[in-house]
Order: sequence, then structure tokens, then C-alpha cells
Amino acid sequence: MNTAAQVLGSATFLAQCTCSSALEVIRGLDIPAPPAAVWAIMGDFCAIEHWHPQVKRCFLSEDDEDGAAALPVRRLFTTERESIIVEVETDRDEVSMSYSSRLLGGPVPVKNYSSTIAVTSNGAGALVTWRATFDADAVSDAEAVTFIAGSYERGLAGIAKEAGR
Repeated sequence: MNTAAQVLGSATFLAQCTCSSALEVIRGLDIPAPPAAVWAIMGDFCAIEHWHPQVKRCFLSEDDEDGAAALPVRRLFTTERESIIVEVETDRDEVSMSYSSRLLGGPVPVKNYSSTIAVTSNGAGALVTWRATFDADAVSDAEAVTFIAGSYERGLAGIAKEAGR
């Protein structure tokens, strides 16, 4: 059985770039477990409290956004500075094992943030890919990219750790 550190060592760090003024971070990690089992760990919008080491608690509600159908909103209580990050789930596809979200608020150095996390088969196991586009907010582009990339890397290692239990 691989430890999270060993699995993280085999991570596929895909790319990061500046694309039409928005920044982009993509991180992926091969996990030696069936995709459905990995999705069972991380597919629920509030399951992040179980696998991301920076999230202490997640509370889920539904907010009516602009008169549209109610969308799931999660409030993430972080382990750092006891802060709250608020995100809305903007898309979910159970068949392709993915969901997308948009940042509504919180003490993060980015704005216009949207992300998608997905699980796909990689033959013998699963590939979890986490992608975001955003703009830096009150920090340099490099600092914003480093912040998001680091958070994604810790989260992916957390998923791998849970899958190895």
C-alpha cells in the first residue's frame, strides 16, 4: 500500500499558464483505486471536509441565485486562521464523475475563480484532475498561482490518503 507521500511523488503536475489574462492551474494525481471508489470519497460537494487537510468543516445549503433554481453552496471553515470560504456548485455530472464550482467569497488571494474536479479511469486506477481559472487579487500572479497550486496538491494528497485506507 502506498503512503500519501509516495503517491504524491507520482503526481502528474499537468500545467499552469496565463491564458487571455486569466490564470490557470491544473493538477492531477494518479490514484491506485477504482474511479468509482475515488468518486465515492470526493464526489459529494461537502466531502472536502474529509479529504482536504485545510478544511476543518463544511456546511451545505442551497441559495437562490438571481431567481434561478437553488444551487448548492458550501461554507468551508478552514484550519488556517479559522476563516470561511464560500463556494457555489455550478455543475455536476455523476456519470463523468465531475463537479464545478465558483468562489463567492473568503480570504483567498484570487477573484473570478471557478474550478472543476473530475475522476477518470487511467487503466489500473483513477486520475483525479483539478483545474481552476482565476485572477490574482492583491497579490502577484505568481503568488496567486502558488496559493491555488499548493491547495490543490494538498487536497489531491488527501484524496489519495483516503483511497489508501
